[in-house]
Amino acid sequence: MDAHIIKITLGPYLKEALSHGRSKNDLAKDIGVSPQKLSRMLNDEWDYITKDAIERTADYFKLRVTDVFAFVPVDFWRPIEADSCVFVRGSGLGTAKRRGLVIPWYDDEANRLIKRFIRKGLGDDRVPSIADHSDDEDELRSRLANENCIVIGGPRTNRATELLLSRHFGAEPFRPLEANRRKIPFGFCWSENDPVAKSSSLTCSKSAREESKNQPGIAVKGGHVRADFLPQEEEYRRWSTEDGRDCGLVFVSNNQREGVGTVKLIILAGFTGVGTLGAAKALIEDFRYLEPLPGDDCVFGIVEVIFSKKANTTDRQLKDVRWKFRQGGHSPLKIDDQNSVANARDAERKGRRK
Repeated sequence: MDAHIIKITLGPYLKEALSHGRSKNDLAKDIGVSPQKLSRMLNDEWDYITKDAIERTADYFKLRVTDVFAFVPVDFWRPIEADSCVFVRGSGLGTAKRRGLVIPWYDDEANRLIKRFIRKGLGDDRVPSIADHSDDEDELRSRLANENCIVIGGPRTNRATELLLSRHFGAEPFRPLEANRRKIPFGFCWSENDPVAKSSSLTCSKSAREESKNQPGIAVKGGHVRADFLPQEEEYRRWSTEDGRDCGLVFVSNNQREGVGTVKLIILAGFTGVGTLGAAKALIEDFRYLEPLPGDDCVFGIVEVIFSKKANTTDRQLKDVRWKFRQGGHSPLKIDDQNSVANARDAERKGRRK
């Protein structure tokens, strides 16, 4: 599964020009670009930089194309290509109840979507294994230390999501105290009366709930990605929409396995099931931006999921997925950005689908 990203390598030239005491504003004015665009080129944070800005900067330093651009390989799937992976699914019911475990349809569809992608990329008949786990944290830690793991399902449907995300950020799982919640840089905004909100460390903090005005969704530093959620089953069944909203979390970390190399942890957790499916789709389409860079503890992002739903049914049809926030990795995205690149990618994808 070879993939590359393109990098603008103007940073060293800009840093050299600034090293002699010139201000960013003066250099930007001389080049003919805005200070904001100069900062993005300086730090290679160019989600959206105009062709004109690149041309002006290249002309100013008298650079060739090979001085400006570089293609960098992304080895996101290499650990899985080497050792395959295990899908960790399920609600975390005890071992004695495992036979009665029911995997939600959207979680299972996300599982199938990624499985098809991995099999196609590997070019052989290897099938990732499936672990419908218990709620044994030691078992999960053992898997994480020795296997590439893809955890599928939000906290409602997969206790592994709660356990692994909480531990990664230094929080105590299933402990929704305010100080504990704040250790985690995002939160699922369930209703305060929802049982999961009363038991999960991944529920949003009081301040995040106030900032989001108690709207359902996922809160993250700087904003909130909303979800349409009707808690009453009958009301939800009657509801019809062509542009319903859900959201999902995509989390990636690399862990060093002693004497062997890297094992990868991927967590796909929707606010509801269609959000998990959207997170799986975002992973497949944009994995090249999700590989942790040196110094990254992890990469995580929030996607907005658009779906349609007819009246008198509970089925939802996923229509589109849009990144709203991404921290770490290549091309991080702030939630308050105008999302120019995300919109451009959406248009490009729609063009490819026609």
